[in-house]
Amino acid sequence: MVLIDKKGKLLGLINIIDLIVIMLVVALVTGGAYKLVLSERAVGEEDRLAEVVLEVVISEVRQATVDIVAQGDKLQDATIRQHFGEIIDLEVKPFRIPVETREGKVVMAEVPERYDIHLTIAGTGRISRDAIRVASFEVLTGSRIHLRTRYYSVVATVLKVEVVE
Repeated sequence: MVLIDKKGKLLGLINIIDLIVIMLVVALVTGGAYKLVLSERAVGEEDRLAEVVLEVVISEVRQATVDIVAQGDKLQDATIRQHFGEIIDLEVKPFRIPVETREGKVVMAEVPERYDIHLTIAGTGRISRDAIRVASFEVLTGSRIHLRTRYYSVVATVLKVEVVE
């Protein structure tokens, strides 16, 4: 018995191209189902929900952004528009950059009309042994998150993550 006959059929049953297409479709469906089950799985024994407090900074913004961001704002994850948390504290500081002086020293100089907004945000996160997730973001120190309200959209850098027990 020949593996592929003169008509190009595998074991005389199915065309080799059709077999490859069927295998590709099965692989895509299986991979999609696996991904869907992992992303939508219920909170299990190793996952739990807890309050998460984040300290973030929104860098190099203009006065208009400073004026509109306020304590008490309800933030959403800008990618999936899911509730992210609430601003419980904010502090505005001048934006600074390193500048070399004539003497060769490097000093931090304020940039006119630019500010850093330091926010403290409280939200609910999914805590697992591998990660802390708030909305669609895995929050890690140094990671960037895209947040929005009805009136503004900002990109912030996470400075600190704390799980409230």
